[in-house]
Amino acid sequence: MKLDEKYTLTILYVLRNGPIQKTDLINIVASSSDTVKKRVDHLVEEGLVQEVRENQRPFRKMVRLTEKGKRISCWVV
Repeated sequence: MKLDEKYTLTILYVLRNGPIQKTDLINIVASSSDTVKKRVDHLVEEGLVQEVRENQRPFRKMVRLTEKGKRISCWVV
């Protein structure tokens, strides 16, 4: 996956501020949910982000940077 794919850098930039719900990420990126989900899935495959399900109600799926993702996101302007 190339980091210059549409919305990929935006997602990395947004996640620098900490974990976020996937639905909130979709709203911030202002793209279709399908597109954001595909980009997040690719970033997971690359080891840059991870999805974590919270163990308390309401059960939410959070997206956050991995250590590798944090290092790379530092270069995102």
